Amino acid sequence: MNVLRRLTLANLRQNRKRSIVTIIGIMLSTALIVAVAGMAASGRESLVRFAKQDSGDYHLTYFDVTAEDLDYLENHAEISRIFVTKLLGYAEMPESVNPDKRYYYVCAMTPEGMNSIGLHLLDGRLPETDRELLVSRHIISNAGHMVKVGDIITLDVGVRKNAEGQVLTQFNGYDAEQGERIEDTEPMTYTVVGL
Repeated sequence: MNVLRRLTLANLRQNRKRSIVTIIGIMLSTALIVAVAGMAASGRESLVRFAKQDSGDYHLTYFDVTAEDLDYLENHAEISRIFVTKLLGYAEMPESVNPDKRYYYVCAMTPEGMNSIGLHLLDGRLPETDRELLVSRHIISNAGHMVKVGDIITLDVGVRKNAEGQVLTQFNGYDAEQGERIEDTEPMTYTVVGL
C-alpha cells in the first residue's frame, strides 16, 4: 500500500497540469450530476405540489362505506389519515342559465376533508357548523346570480331520481329527456360563509 501511495504521488507531481485538469474535470462532473439530480427532485416536488393544490391531498376514494368499513379504515396501520364526505342531497336550481347544470349538489365533510380536498377560498371562511355553507364559483356562473358571504339560502334538499325511480348520483350527468326529479325533499336553511 505504501509503495502504491508513493508511486501515485510521484506521478501527480511529475504531471501537474494533467493532474489539475483531471481534478477540475472530476469537480465539474460531480457538480453537474448534483445539479441535474437537484433539478429532477425540484421538478418532482413542484408536480406533487401542483397536484395537491389542483386535485386535493389524498390518494384513494371509497364510495358507500359502511360504519364497519370506516372503522376498519380508520384503524388500518398503512392509512395515515382519512376524511369523510357525505351526500346530503340535491336541490333544484331553477334560476340556472346553464341547461346542463340544474341542481345544487349539497354535501357535508369532516374538517380534515375541507383541508385535503383542494378547496381554494375566494372569500370568507370554511364552514364550522352544519348550517353553514361554502358555495362553489360554478354555482355563481351557472345560476346567473351573485351569491355573497352572509347570504341566507333555503334549499329543498332531496334525492335525485330518473323516470324509472333509479337514484342518480354525480356520475350521472343531467339529461332533460330522462324526466329527472328530486324526491323526498326537506327544506334546509344555510348561511353562506365562504366562496
